[in-house]
Amino acid sequence: MATIETTPAVLTSGVDGYPAGTHGHVAGRRQGCLVFIPDAPVRVARWARPRTSLLVPPALVIALH
Repeated sequence: MATIETTPAVLTSGVDGYPAGTHGHVAGRRQGCLVFIPDAPVRVARWARPRTSLLVPPALVIALH
């Protein structure tokens, strides 16, 4: 099984029920968006469903080094 390179990141705005400040990792690009994997996928707004990854516009993510 191949490993996926990821970069630590944080959301700068709410996306799909995840609030701004959510920490996770970026695991590549798809359809012009970044693939964001939340560190705690169950910490999501009550109205949203937990996701293992999100497609997020690049402007809403800050990569941490």
